[in-house]
Amino acid sequence: IYRGARPDTILIDSLTPRRAPVNKKQVVKIAVQGAPVDSNRVRFWLADQALEVTDASTNDELERLAIFTVEIPALPIAGQYDLRMSVKKSGVWQSSTLYGAFSIDAPLIFDVIKPLWGPVTGGNRLTITGSGFEPGNTVMGGLQLKIGSVLVNQIEVVASNKMYITAPSGVPGVHKLIGK
Repeated sequence: IYRGARPDTILIDSLTPRRAPVNKKQVVKIAVQGAPVDSNRVRFWLADQALEVTDASTNDELERLAIFTVEIPALPIAGQYDLRMSVKKSGVWQSSTLYGAFSIDAPLIFDVIKPLWGPVTGGNRLTITGSGFEPGNTVMGGLQLKIGSVLVNQIEVVASNKMYITAPSGVPGVHKLIGK
């Protein structure tokens, strides 16, 4: 089928919410440009798993913007996943991908903390190994750590299993490392 110039672009605009814990289903809203609300003409995949559209809405008959409600299945492996969409327009299937659209978060676990002591004035660098760390994102304020009741201000996550922190000044004694 020849369609000439394409009047609109098929595009995944946004997804909300963008994350879920490991092994937990999540209902999300996907905003799409250029897609019909007919669920027989729109398909979504995340991590090569087909997603079921439970609702679709638009206030536009020209198929410029639609919002789809889908359920993300419980995924067992933490990481970022691409959202892929196929849309049937004028008898032809077209695709669009939103890379890194959805994140599955592992629980935060601390295995080893070195060194185990430091000066009360703080400032010493600690190496923490474990799992559930999210590297490379210094803009988002997702990870919060406390030594005892004192908030850690300098956190450098270098891998999903390793981070460095600078100990804040505090009170003498043994304290727990608390993360969320």
